[in-house]
Amino acid sequence: MSVNSFEIVSIFFKNTNYSEEARDFLSPFILAGPLVIHEFILERDLSLQLICEARLKFVEYLLDGDFIKNIDSTKKDEMISRLESSRDKLLEAIVLLRKDKIISTFIEEWTFSSGTGWVKLNDENTKRYADDVLTLIGLLKTQPEIFFAL
Repeated sequence: MSVNSFEIVSIFFKNTNYSEEARDFLSPFILAGPLVIHEFILERDLSLQLICEARLKFVEYLLDGDFIKNIDSTKKDEMISRLESSRDKLLEAIVLLRKDKIISTFIEEWTFSSGTGWVKLNDENTKRYADDVLTLIGLLKTQPEIFFAL
């Protein structure tokens, strides 16, 4: 199964409520998203840890790249704070996951904070995960906001 970045952007904006201005600004970064997390797409088994690590990679890409440089100066501090908070929470979750303090079935209730509200697996993807058939590419194609919502 291949990943079409334009398809991902289309699904991302269909599933979220960003303004037209925000869409124009975010599009290049969401387009780059699959390339940023490409190493995780090759993983065979989807897990909460894999999702967290892929999302962390995208957050770090935003913090270290042109995204922050191009944000309106009035919103820059707020966005940096939001991204750093997201990074810290993801790092904490990854440490707990590596220590087996969070079990993978917890994914049904796992949510990611974003500027558009809370993002969690939809019912279809929750069932696919429970049935052990959800892949990262499948999640990317149906709910890219899990990785890319701000």
